[in-house]
Amino acid sequence: MIQINVFDLFLKSDFLLKTIFSFLFLASIISWIIIFYKIFIFRYIKKKIKKFEKQFFSNQDIAYIYKKQVSEKNDLIGYAQIFYSGLKEFYELKVLKGSPQSIIEGTKRIMNIVLNREIEILETHIATLGSISSISPYVGLLGTVWGIMNVFYKINEHVNFTIQTIAPDISDSLSTTAMSLFVAIPALVGFNKLSVKSNIISQRYLNFSEQLSLILYRKILSEKD
Repeated sequence: MIQINVFDLFLKSDFLLKTIFSFLFLASIISWIIIFYKIFIFRYIKKKIKKFEKQFFSNQDIAYIYKKQVSEKNDLIGYAQIFYSGLKEFYELKVLKGSPQSIIEGTKRIMNIVLNREIEILETHIATLGSISSISPYVGLLGTVWGIMNVFYKINEHVNFTIQTIAPDISDSLSTTAMSLFVAIPALVGFNKLSVKSNIISQRYLNFSEQLSLILYRKILSEKD
């Protein structure tokens, strides 16, 4: 089996190829950092969601749940943050004695703002993975084309040459394409997987927001009767 020493290729390459190798190496590090970071964040968010769902669907009064969230307002995320912001606005609007419709509309507006902010947290850096997966192959191809051009330049300078003399240079030029694929494939897989997870959690946020709005609307109507 042929072993390729990437560091040796880097040392033998010219400035442009060194730049390409450096870019691909840096892109690979960034993509893996993002993948592991987002996996950690999603697991943390799912854990928080399960904890809040257990509390929310335990038939406890929402006023009691809200009081508990007030003491933890600096650490809220996901459902808890949407719930806290919505209830806070709901109680403040009730003090102003507006109509049930205006109170619910104001509450929904605040929850939508917080909802979008929570979705931004989910989607942060995922687009970077998409950019790395799409750009890396082209950068690798540029290195390959540049390397092949150098090979033809050497052929033009030397009348007597064999395939054995140019084979190493061709192999070196193709190495950038190979390296770019090693960078692009994990980034693409990570982008697809994380995008799906982000969309699923975002939809759950939206459903919870609508459900909470309905509960608050029923609550305020029952108080009017």
